[in-house]
Amino acid sequence: FRSNFSGESWVAIGAKTHGASGLLKLAKNTGCADGEVLHVIDQLTGHSSPSVRFQVASLLNSLYNSAQEFMWKELTKISSTEKNCGVLQGLLGRPLSILADYDEAKVEKLVKMIFERDLDPEGRSKVHEQCASIFGRLYIGKGISSCGEILLNAATNPLKAPSVVQITVPNIRDALTYGSVETVDPSKDEIRRKAFDLLEKILSSADQELKKINRKNVGLQQWLEEDVKNAQYLLGLMDSVGTQLCFCFRGIQRKTRERSSNSG
Repeated sequence: FRSNFSGESWVAIGAKTHGASGLLKLAKNTGCADGEVLHVIDQLTGHSSPSVRFQVASLLNSLYNSAQEFMWKELTKISSTEKNCGVLQGLLGRPLSILADYDEAKVEKLVKMIFERDLDPEGRSKVHEQCASIFGRLYIGKGISSCGEILLNAATNPLKAPSVVQITVPNIRDALTYGSVETVDPSKDEIRRKAFDLLEKILSSADQELKKINRKNVGLQQWLEEDVKNAQYLLGLMDSVGTQLCFCFRGIQRKTRERSSNSG
């Protein structure tokens, strides 16, 4: 995240970040999460140093048992107003990612809020990658359709949302082999179906875009630079899908051998 905190002296802010971390750890204990401590935490979310704000944002989930209402209030504030992409990465990478297993509806709302904001282009792709990772978990694992719509829309337009599509492909690898293909389990079958549908959509869309680029450049001695770049990206994306499918089939073969060995 260093590029998001340019201009800061890491030595000068060290004491402040350690202090912020210590305060969050203190507030983790119910008896210590009083009005005064929570007020200071609230003030720190607006601190002039992005590094301090990052420290607070990345540890807010520690208040889940001691000050849950306050925690969600601060998560909402940061999700809607924080401009630094590094701080948002800290929020997505720890609190929102962890809390997705406890309150998917609230997390879905906050992640979507971040995803739809007009962020700094320099750090936006990394933020979108983390959003997409959480969307994938909420859609495939929790069945939240609105998250699936975002991912399927990105899969349909791989050149418009490259960061979302790129991270989605490897992130759904485990879902491809979830459960057993030999026994019927509707919930596990549905998880695998969603994962395969996403890969199929990404693969077919990438193939269609690649054909469009090829037709556009027929007869030209040299392809346009932008088309070369896009074609390379699409080919890499298709290769990534193939890699995940290869891992999937190997995983299925391994599970089949293990079951055969155990039954024998």
